Amino acid sequence: AGQGHELDVPAEPGDAPAAVRARFAALPRRRVGFELAVDVEIVSARCAASDAPRAATLERRGAAWDAATLTDAGGPCAARLRGPCSVALPDATMFVAEGWTATALPVGGWMLERAR
Repeated sequence: AGQGHELDVPAEPGDAPAAVRARFAALPRRRVGFELAVDVEIVSARCAASDAPRAATLERRGAAWDAATLTDAGGPCAARLRGPCSVALPDATMFVAEGWTATALPVGGWMLERAR
């Protein structure tokens, strides 16, 4: 008594409460191999609904790369840097350590790799 279990239980509009309760009770049995020793009481439910996903395009937008100051303002950039160096990003500073390289990605952001 008094113990809560928050589990995602699939339900459709019109499902009988007893059917949802039975699906909830079966989840611990499948996940960890035990059954609840008491009847299940549903005290709250959350409903999540979604529509078809929107198309997303990841791309750099903003001012162009400034190689002189190592400033990435989010715009077009084809830089490949060898550490050690620091790069000013729109919302942070990126440090490229000795023995690492940083390559600007067309979708935004940078890929850091250990130099070979």
